[in-house]
Amino acid sequence: MEPRESYRLVSPTELPYAHNPYRCAHRARYVDLLRAECGLAPDGPWPSDATRSNERAAGRSFDASLSCDDRAACPYHRGDWQLAASAAITALGEAEDWDPWGLRDCFEQLALDEATARWAESLLTHPIRWAEGAEYLTNGQHRACALRHSGAPAVPVLTP
Repeated sequence: MEPRESYRLVSPTELPYAHNPYRCAHRARYVDLLRAECGLAPDGPWPSDATRSNERAAGRSFDASLSCDDRAACPYHRGDWQLAASAAITALGEAEDWDPWGLRDCFEQLALDEATARWAESLLTHPIRWAEGAEYLTNGQHRACALRHSGAPAVPVLTP
């Protein structure tokens, strides 16, 4: 089976919000929002009894709280995700070789700068994994956040 058989194009706005943005510069804000969702004090312990509903609500609130300055401070949000997603979609249909060199050849033909080519490649070699309707991503929370805010109309997602 070829890898592309498992990819599906989805709108980034369909993807779940972050449920534990552990490497995010603004993670403390998420934790405070999660504590509030659980009825705990802002300086309380980690909400170990948080439900998925609490995590989803905190993720939505966290995403809505991100200002332009917050996003500008994040290396993931600095990428040209509209172009990266478009290039990854093109590569799905055109790349003859799925090894990194084959993808790089495809991205060179699209005249992508090095950073955008890396982001596009990441969408295919380290894909966002999500089963439609699932409450969580199993990979790609940071990229999904950046894609959601980029205005990209679609992104390839690996589905089971």
